[in-house]
Amino acid sequence: MKRWLPLQFRLWHLGVAITFWCVCLAWVVALRQRAGRQAAALHNVQMEGGTYDAKAVSAWQEWLAGGPVDQTLTVRFQRRGAVAGDMWGPYGPKGQSIKLHDWTTESFPQIGRALQELPGITALDFDRTRLRDHTSVVIPKSARITNLSLHATGVRSADLAVLERVPKLTQLSLRRTSTNDDGLRYVSRLDQLGWLDLSSSDVTDEGMAEIARLTNLKTLRLENTHLTDAGLATLSVLGNLEELNLGMTLVTEQSIPHLSEMRVSVWIGVPYEWSPAAVESLKRALPATCFVRQSSYRLSDRADAKAHALPQPKR
Repeated sequence: MKRWLPLQFRLWHLGVAITFWCVCLAWVVALRQRAGRQAAALHNVQMEGGTYDAKAVSAWQEWLAGGPVDQTLTVRFQRRGAVAGDMWGPYGPKGQSIKLHDWTTESFPQIGRALQELPGITALDFDRTRLRDHTSVVIPKSARITNLSLHATGVRSADLAVLERVPKLTQLSLRRTSTNDDGLRYVSRLDQLGWLDLSSSDVTDEGMAEIARLTNLKTLRLENTHLTDAGLATLSVLGNLEELNLGMTLVTEQSIPHLSEMRVSVWIGVPYEWSPAAVESLKRALPATCFVRQSSYRLSDRADAKAHALPQPKR
């Protein structure tokens, strides 16, 4: 019995050691495989005309993986259309210039799979690409993405249902899209949103009740929308705003009391049509730290001015 116990313990320790090293080896193998998949995904992003900024998370982890892995990424896609012409990039062997893939709907699933392989993405920029009806294919599910730009992508309200995949957004640009009031119900669920650009979209007073739910907003851009005094009154509950742009809207001088309630603290843009006296009155109503800037664009400069017979008040 005395001889058996030491032998039994030695075997037990040996078994524990073998198990430990097997687990470590399996983890390193999985890490290297993940690094390989992510390198391939980043190459696919580049071949689709995308660029990225990367920041290493852990040097020792990269050493074990044999290359970059789980990097913090900002991914941007260049302005590309279905008929944008040939594009070339230095992504061949030894940096040779090679022809990039055409930007077509057939390539979107591949882009989506590549982005899903990159869990470190924190910012995703699709400015001026064509994504209408395809956001669900391209935008990955991630709780790490905090910045999303869909500026001039042609997306409509139905395309914004995909926002539920990125619940931690703090910045969102829907500038120059076909987003209307229906799409704002998806935006209003982003309770951490602090920066929102709806300029040159199709939102109206009716949708402002959804925006009013975003109590963490610090920057709100509404220039060149159909906002009127009624919609601005709905937004007066937003007490944390630092920047607000109302240029080229139908908001009049009658909204100064509502703007004074909002207490915008850093910067506010008002329509060109406001009188100098109204601008001075607003300055007095706001905190001394707030800069008031009058838009240099008239309502008549709007593309829809004639179609909607927009009023042209005199200064």
